[in-house]
Amino acid sequence: LPNMMKLPRSWDYKERFVDTFRLPFLNTVISIKQSPKGSRVGATVWDCAIVMCKYFENIQKQQRGFLRGKNIIELGSGTGLLGIASAMLGAKVTLTDMPLMLEVMKNNISLNSRTLVTS
Repeated sequence: LPNMMKLPRSWDYKERFVDTFRLPFLNTVISIKQSPKGSRVGATVWDCAIVMCKYFENIQKQQRGFLRGKNIIELGSGTGLLGIASAMLGAKVTLTDMPLMLEVMKNNISLNSRTLVTS
C-alpha cells in the first residue's frame, strides 16, 4: 500500500504503554490508549490492525462510502482500533473481547467519539 506508516518494530512491552498510540486516518487522528493491565494479546495495538485501517482508508478513497451501513462484528477487538476506524467509515460495528478488555475498549471509543459516524 502506498504511503504506509513505518511500524515501530522495536517496541518492547512496557514502552508501548507510555504514550497514547496515534494513527492518522482520513482527515483526523485516531487516538488509542493501550493498557498494561490486560493480557499481552488484547492490551496493545497490533500491526495487523494498523494495516487493515490503512487498507480501508485506501479503499475509501476509491469507493467512497464502501462500509456505510454494513454490519461488522469484531471478535477479540482488544483496544478497538479497527472497529473505531470502521465506524468512522460508516459501518455499524459491534466490538467484543474478554471482560478485562472492555474498560480499555470503552475508553478508546469515548476518546474518539467525536469522529464516529452516527446513523
